[in-house]
Amino acid sequence: MSDRFAWLDELPTKPGPPDLKMGLRSLAESDWLLVDELTAHELVMRAELYEADPATVMCTPAGEEASAELLELVEQFTGTTGRTDIHPLAAASLLTPEDLHLVLDGTLVAGSLFFPNEWALADKIGKSLIDVHEPTEGYAEHLGAKVDSFFARLQVGNLVWRRNWFLHDIDDYVQPVAREHRAIESVDDIEPLFVRSERETLRRLPRTGAVVFTIKTQIAPIAEVRARRPVATALADFLDEASPLALRGKDAAGREQAVIKYLRGG
Repeated sequence: MSDRFAWLDELPTKPGPPDLKMGLRSLAESDWLLVDELTAHELVMRAELYEADPATVMCTPAGEEASAELLELVEQFTGTTGRTDIHPLAAASLLTPEDLHLVLDGTLVAGSLFFPNEWALADKIGKSLIDVHEPTEGYAEHLGAKVDSFFARLQVGNLVWRRNWFLHDIDDYVQPVAREHRAIESVDDIEPLFVRSERETLRRLPRTGAVVFTIKTQIAPIAEVRARRPVATALADFLDEASPLALRGKDAAGREQAVIKYLRGG
């Protein structure tokens, strides 16, 4: 068990209903952007990805001013200065391992997506939050109005965070295309699995009023979950009680029984 994966202790493991929930928690400003032992490696990855494809960062005209404001905030937080020869949002996104998105009046006006989890920035930029989340099964019915209301009410200085998690067959940071995850029937086939989690934060910029939505991607072999017995038990209980919708949302459908047995030490 490695402290490198201590974030596994933060995984939300309470089953529904509701099957989809915001699960927001208050966040101290000093904990806004994470720095860990993988930060240097991830920053190198991001620089390489940006040089290969500057379209990892996109901005609409409505997001220009907020992008400049966000760069100032990230520079202040990290104590480093961003590049001046690229877009302000790109400069900010190369100072942190976290993908950065800007929402103004309920619309995604700018974003950086270096570590996609089965979606593409070009498909979402300029769209409303409901449309951004359109592929998420059950989002419009269960979460859409709550999320819109929260974004509208979020106050400057009130930072919040949440986590999600998924069971993936690969540990690639860059997964822009949805995969058909393999069914698993035997415990012997479990250990190639990985838990991919996104730590997401929300805060409002004081000048432009845009909401910053950050995504910190973290990936762990499922063996690391099994080594943390309280987490393993909680995840097994979640999968045992989860609805079909919740299982599909975790990319766990068709493999949950084998995973449950593995996590419980079977």
